Amino acid sequence: MRASRPILPASLAALVVVVAVGAVAVRHNRDAQRTTARSAAVRSPAAVPAPSPPPLLLPEVTDGHPAPTPAGLAAALAPPLADPALGSHVAATVVDAVGAGPLLDQRADEPMAPASTAKLVTAAAALLILGPDTRLVTRVVAGATSEELVLVGGGDPTLVDARPPPGYPPAPSVGNLAAAVAGAGVTRVSRVVVDAGLFAEPRTAPGWRPMYVALGNVAPVTALMVDGGRSRPDRDPRDPDPDLLAGRALLAALGQRGVAVSGATVARGSAPPQSRELAAVSSAPVPALVERMLRTSDNDVAEALTRHIALRLGAPATFAGGVDAIRRAVAPLGVPAGAVALVDGSGLSRDDRLAPSTVVRLLVLAAAPDHPELRPLLTGLPVAGFAGTLADRFRTGPSAPAAGVVRAKTGTLEDVSALAGVVVDADGRLLAFNITADAVPVGRVSPAEAALDRTAAVLAGCGCR
Repeated sequence: MRASRPILPASLAALVVVVAVGAVAVRHNRDAQRTTARSAAVRSPAAVPAPSPPPLLLPEVTDGHPAPTPAGLAAALAPPLADPALGSHVAATVVDAVGAGPLLDQRADEPMAPASTAKLVTAAAALLILGPDTRLVTRVVAGATSEELVLVGGGDPTLVDARPPPGYPPAPSVGNLAAAVAGAGVTRVSRVVVDAGLFAEPRTAPGWRPMYVALGNVAPVTALMVDGGRSRPDRDPRDPDPDLLAGRALLAALGQRGVAVSGATVARGSAPPQSRELAAVSSAPVPALVERMLRTSDNDVAEALTRHIALRLGAPATFAGGVDAIRRAVAPLGVPAGAVALVDGSGLSRDDRLAPSTVVRLLVLAAAPDHPELRPLLTGLPVAGFAGTLADRFRTGPSAPAAGVVRAKTGTLEDVSALAGVVVDADGRLLAFNITADAVPVGRVSPAEAALDRTAAVLAGCGCR
């Protein structure tokens, strides 16, 4: 009889703390790039009884556990990978993370539309280039007159309005900025200038559908936004001018703190040279931003990090500059330049191309002891049936036994469905995998997701020898 499943090896111990079962709010969508007609609202985990979490055992990662054989794995995965819901173009790659190498190679090196699994490459580049101590800073400085303030965007898409939500790390808020400004002795403001010049145009990428902003999939990319560019934090549609919306939010917050703002205006502009800083708030460190981006598939965070990577490497803070910087960032990890042909950092564009083997390579490196800086790629992965964009999947049917076992990044567009992550199989072997279908029949996204979940469950449940 088999011993109890070792859910997580020691090299992934940090994953326990960050992703274990805790309910992660996915406020706006299951996979933030959903563009089908399905409702964007996420079914509350409370609506479906959550399966009991598996025991979090931490055996050593060694070659002592038997690895699956390529033939056994191919035979086990052939039926779910042939599901018609996945369409006619499916890539699948599985790699043993502790030494046995590739176990399954089905179009592994073929460029595919990755959807949101592209965020794993963005995440790796951000962790390598920006480092663990980088925070994104939003500032208020004195303007050209005594009654003018300048709100300077630092490219932080996590800035919220006057009432930051509970959670850790705490979110930077406009309310805190306003309180500091009032505390600095400002009593009247007649004009707020918004300076979003850190990022350059354009604000939308090639291959983005015009409806993405209206549906709330992403905000126009700018260095200054509040609540993701939403006029209300509980509404999905994004404002076409997030920077101006942020300026109005600052005015409202100042008024609530006794500063006279009647008749005040908001306009775009730049901070005067050597202007006096009145207030500043900072984002969480980059590793926490990466985990948020992966767990909730946050497109705004992905695009902001892409531009910060570009700035750090001396490239223009544009879509083109950002993706070129990402390619340069991951090249030292053995990723060929041609394997990353992205046009954005979020995977929202149908023009993106990415080799599935590249994603798996990054996951394997993240699990290796000599790349601790990449560990948030794993700790940020959604947990099947429990957290992030997988919170409402792996709940019923053949995939349910893999709840809490599969940890994977989702990817969803109109005709793309993908799942890339890690799993410890029934014999205790750590495997990294990527399954991408980029020719999903129209209207078949939900069945395609179910087919991916069944495939991942088979991978988790077999020794496959």
